[in-house]
This record gives sequence, C-alpha cells and structure tokens, in this order.
Amino acid sequence: MSFSWVNAELAQVEKSTARVNGQWEPTLEETLSGDEIYSNGSPNLLLAGNDSLYISALLRQPACEGETGDCVLLEAPAGLQFASAGGSGLAAGARTAEIKNQQ
Repeated sequence: MSFSWVNAELAQVEKSTARVNGQWEPTLEETLSGDEIYSNGSPNLLLAGNDSLYISALLRQPACEGETGDCVLLEAPAGLQFASAGGSGLAAGARTAEIKNQQ
C-alpha cells in the first residue's frame, strides 16, 4: 500500500460523500451536532444534522478557537439545539455565536 493509493482512495470517498450529501435535504427542525476532528495537528470542524446526517459544514481550520468555531456555527439555522463533544473551539464558538441551546 502506497501513499498515492491511500490519497486516491480518500479522493474517491470524498467525491462519493459530496454527491450523496448534495442529494439530501436537511430538516430545518432537527438538532445539530458538532465535533472537532484533527488531522496532522490541524482541526477540521464538523457540523451535522442528528436526524438526516446532512453535513452542514466540514471545514479545515488553521487553529481551534472561538473565532473559527463561531464562523461554522453562524452558518447554522438559528434557534436550534446544538450538541458538541466538548471541543474547545466549538464550545468557544457557541459562546461567541450566542447559541442558546447548547449541550
């Protein structure tokens, strides 16, 4: 197994995931979950619907802080319940974005 093979496989999965996600319609009333997924020391911020599994955001960020977290959360529908895994960037972002229903 080579790095180029792994990269090609990841690219294929990424294309497939983008195609499936693009066909889904998120439910506006569903709750959202967020998490920080690290790759090579850099955070990737994920925001997904709990019912539909629609990926609202998956963004690679240079740092994990309130400013990057709130940029992701400000794009989310207002007034929804939001649950995060306790990551510092999304928690700070939820405070900055004034998310009222955070768990």
